Amino acid sequence: MLAPLPISVLDWEQTLLDRLDGMGVRRLGQQRPLWLLSVPKRLETREGCPHWHGRLKLQASRERIESGWWDGRDVARDYFIATNPSGSCYWIYRELAGERYWYLQGIFE
Repeated sequence: MLAPLPISVLDWEQTLLDRLDGMGVRRLGQQRPLWLLSVPKRLETREGCPHWHGRLKLQASRERIESGWWDGRDVARDYFIATNPSGSCYWIYRELAGERYWYLQGIFE
């Protein structure tokens, strides 16, 4: 059970995140790759699965990012962490509108 804590306005967010971590609550969006591509690379798709140096295996969870709806430049994507057969780890996304292509956005080290 959460209880009120005496905290300053500046550190309330970190205090809440620390308490949630202590309770075993998993936060989405924590993992980000070390290397981001300046321009995402469209991935080849075979039988509906993205490929980059082999078929990519997606982690079970996704992170949905939607932005730009207020200025007419909508972006809606589902991001995944994926690995290829050799174990390399990538940050990829799939468009939620249009052709729904897969793209490589980043590389984990």
